[in-house]
Amino acid sequence: MQLIYYLFTFALFWLHVATLTAITGSRFGSWAIARAASILIVVLVGFCLEHVVGFGSLNGVWLFTTAFSIYYLYSNWATLLEQDFLKGELIFACCLAYPLLWRYLYPTIYNTSERITNLVMINNYLPGDTLPPLDRWMPPYQFDFYYSVMHYGAALAGRLLQMSNGLTYNYCFIFLNALSLALVWDFMSRFITQRSLRLLLIAALACGGTGASIVNHMITDVAPGKKPDYMAYMWGNSRFIGGYEKEFKNEFGRKLFPNPVDPKLEVPELRMENFGYQFFVADYHPPVAGFFILFLSLAIIGALEAVPVIGQTKAAALKAQEHIIQLGQREQLLQFILGLSVISLMGINAWNLPLQGFLVASWVGWRMVQGRTDPLKKPNWTALISGGLFGLFLLYPYLDTFTNREVSTPISLVKAGQHVPVPQFIGQFWPLLILFILGFIAPTYRRITLFFTVFFIGVFAFTETVFVDDTTDGIYERLNSVMKWWGWLWTASLLTLGTFLLANKSHFVRMPAIVALVFICTHFYDIGQYWKNDVSSDRGHFDGTDLWTRDPIYKRMFRYLRIVPDGIVVENHYEQGYHEGGGFSAFAGKPWLLGWLNQNMTWHGFSDELGELYDGMKAFYAGNLPNSAEWMMSRDVDYIIWNQKDAEAVAPEVWQKLNTELEKNYLWKIFGMANNKPIGIWIRKKPSYLAKVKYMTSPY
Repeated sequence: MQLIYYLFTFALFWLHVATLTAITGSRFGSWAIARAASILIVVLVGFCLEHVVGFGSLNGVWLFTTAFSIYYLYSNWATLLEQDFLKGELIFACCLAYPLLWRYLYPTIYNTSERITNLVMINNYLPGDTLPPLDRWMPPYQFDFYYSVMHYGAALAGRLLQMSNGLTYNYCFIFLNALSLALVWDFMSRFITQRSLRLLLIAALACGGTGASIVNHMITDVAPGKKPDYMAYMWGNSRFIGGYEKEFKNEFGRKLFPNPVDPKLEVPELRMENFGYQFFVADYHPPVAGFFILFLSLAIIGALEAVPVIGQTKAAALKAQEHIIQLGQREQLLQFILGLSVISLMGINAWNLPLQGFLVASWVGWRMVQGRTDPLKKPNWTALISGGLFGLFLLYPYLDTFTNREVSTPISLVKAGQHVPVPQFIGQFWPLLILFILGFIAPTYRRITLFFTVFFIGVFAFTETVFVDDTTDGIYERLNSVMKWWGWLWTASLLTLGTFLLANKSHFVRMPAIVALVFICTHFYDIGQYWKNDVSSDRGHFDGTDLWTRDPIYKRMFRYLRIVPDGIVVENHYEQGYHEGGGFSAFAGKPWLLGWLNQNMTWHGFSDELGELYDGMKAFYAGNLPNSAEWMMSRDVDYIIWNQKDAEAVAPEVWQKLNTELEKNYLWKIFGMANNKPIGIWIRKKPSYLAKVKYMTSPY
């Protein structure tokens, strides 16, 4: 039954996306661009309007939107078939398959990386309140300090299709990455005629391989009789410099990548999380949406650059001329979306804004130079500026609060000792260096290939000159800047240069590019071994809760906390970040009195209030909080979680002491026993709550 529900919900999601694509496709001349641009506009418009008035839960709206979608597609099916709509959807289906496979194999939303934090950000928008919404990791404050348009978009889809928050997380991750892959295919298809070469390039982008994919196997010894650590190969592929090469290198690796002469110096941690790496990390995080905007921009640039040369025969000349006229009619809309896409990064992933701005500005300059001899190549300033202003208008209500809360992140110069070591740089980036060299000598598409080659070399020089000086320091001082910027640089370079080099007529240019891409694709071997050896019981559980609900006691607690009235939850803090505390409140969609401390310190800035809440909750679970009932009531706490880990960490009399202190204001509901210790939830004695829970107060 659950599988049927998942399939039906997935089909509904796809139906709505397909309808948007069908409505707008003829205007853009590209199903992939139309699909991506229409979704971006819908999300941004909704984000703007809900700052004025919240749309609410949207309960039942899917009935009407589904009926309209079926009617529209049925009524226009003949026309859509003539326009190759079905072909566009088949390509999109292929693009859906890869992220769908990843999420099918690994659907659980773990407390590692930023999965739980992103789930909570989606939770903030699910009620449909007027924005900015309640920060469910720091009530009663507002959630107005993060690049959150993508989380709003996910919540909008979740509200429309009545999906659980975990299912919303996983399905939106799948569809957002599929949108990106479809844009990649659209860009390549305009220049590369051989389908096999397109498949090679999109595989290199999707697998996330780098030069380290081969190097890691060369510098790592595997003990006889033991399997290689494929998990390490997975993360070491992108986190090579200052990470994998420092931790796992053998004697050969030490010769290739020697330690600094001064033992006081360390190789800086310089991670490079490219597009393909996101499938492994599985965070519904701003970099994923940032790559989507990158691919949308490049797809638009590709559509504008791929104007055919006037043919020598009369028929070919007429056909080419007709295409040019059609493109001219669409050019204004395409450049409008291009301007909008850059500005949208202010609410999607501002880390990419400088690089994306450089890219579009450089392309505009390129078009201005071309426009001196070909008027068709001139940039459409009206469309570009209008798109940017439209984006600012839609984001204005968000920026009004966001810019007042933004953490200070000054730009600093990269200091001595922080630069990337040359051997490590070559070890990770050697495939890209080959593409750069070929970019200078490629005869076919010579000018635009040279343009992108020079541009991306300049971008890398920029990343080695300045960085965003955030709260990290030491070997991690450049970590955030490099992680975002190098991932963008690798992905954009691989797509653009890979496309133009594979489209080259010169065998001496095309073959080295193919070899470089094949070596990148060897990372699929590590992926396959990772899938084979890391088998878990959660496969296919797209709601993402499997880790948290395997235990039948916890499962009952989860189900219960989801159906009771909204209210503030208290859970234990086992660490200051990335721990299992907060899982109950996150999946139940309830606010937690204080989310992970490290994250809240980054977002809100450290304050006495944060420290007091953290220390108070730690003291409560240790049984050392004076006047615990008064402390909880004064902070409007409605539910207090007491799980197995909490019970086993203290003596049995601690629970009895806490229950005695709380029983006047809180009702204890037991869900089970573990080693003769009770597990359950204290529920605040509110009439509205007790009316719903009084029949559920017996043991288990």
